[in-house]
Amino acid sequence: MTLLIAFITHLPDTADDKNKTLQAIFETLIRGRARLEMRNREGETALMVAARLGRKIALVVLLEHGARVEVTDGRGRGVLEVV
Repeated sequence: MTLLIAFITHLPDTADDKNKTLQAIFETLIRGRARLEMRNREGETALMVAARLGRKIALVVLLEHGARVEVTDGRGRGVLEVV
């Protein structure tokens, strides 16, 4: 599991007061050269994990920073299929 995927997995964005903090964390990780296309053991990218878990803030930040939506996971599923 990458650091970016770990933050997406363990920090839900359900509370409104967390939105700016989560966005800042994700942007800091990305500016620190977190690799958007790194995969976990299931072959998922950070974008796929965010989509699967419904992490809206992570989705927005990842898409704004160029995460590829056309990738597939280890089972051949795309981002839209994971959702």
